[in-house]
Amino acid sequence: MTMRSALVATGLSIALALSTAEVHAQEVTPEEAQNPLTHLRGLTFQNNFDFGVGEEDRHGYQLVFQPWQAEIGRGQWMRLRSLAGLPLLYQPDPSRAEGGTFGLGDAEMSTFWSPRKTAKTVAGGVGPIVRVPLATDNLGSGKWSAGVTIAAIARPRGWFVGFRTYNLWSFAGDEDRPDVNQFFFQYFVLRTLDGGWYVLSAPSLIANWDASSGNRWLVPVGGGAGKLFRVGRRGLDVHTAVYYNVVRPDNLPSPRWTLRVQLQFLFAS
Repeated sequence: MTMRSALVATGLSIALALSTAEVHAQEVTPEEAQNPLTHLRGLTFQNNFDFGVGEEDRHGYQLVFQPWQAEIGRGQWMRLRSLAGLPLLYQPDPSRAEGGTFGLGDAEMSTFWSPRKTAKTVAGGVGPIVRVPLATDNLGSGKWSAGVTIAAIARPRGWFVGFRTYNLWSFAGDEDRPDVNQFFFQYFVLRTLDGGWYVLSAPSLIANWDASSGNRWLVPVGGGAGKLFRVGRRGLDVHTAVYYNVVRPDNLPSPRWTLRVQLQFLFAS
């Protein structure tokens, strides 16, 4: 898969987003577009262009399709369901100047329960997460994994901050593949600007607790900017960011840096 193919996939994801159901853009904000506990429904297309992979400085690509929705439950709780669909990715051979593997990654499904009545400036949620081994050509773990996921947000004046985190442990799957004991932590800091514009930093930190100390962490830093658009009666949030991995495993094909182009199609529940 070439970089041209990755750009074609990005264009197709934009077209698909704009061809789906109508959106009431006046009901969404940049904060809600990034909120893991939002009351909105939506579709996310996250394009990650990886650079500097392996000894040959190869390029990689990942497109993650993620539909999500909110369901108001009975009593004092609101159930927020999120589904990370099958990631489509190209993983280059890190030791060669050409060649690699193209296919699907593992899927993740998570559900948050959050109180229906929360303070205007803070909120939180907790629930289960499951990773399903649907990857092709060994692009995933080959294991069923599960854990607990937690999210929290705060709204200080002019800012929107929060985090989402979980740890996954494998409990079934291919016995010949390594067990999974993986930590994930994503924090986000968003500052709203005029005209629907905003600046955002939302890196994802990952740790493999079973790896040796020098190969355990992936720690990116960076950020970017975005804008909430209206296309007719549809709403589309677009943001672009650059992240540099200040810490990365030596034994995995991890990139030096990543260009992220994320598209979110938003509509009211």
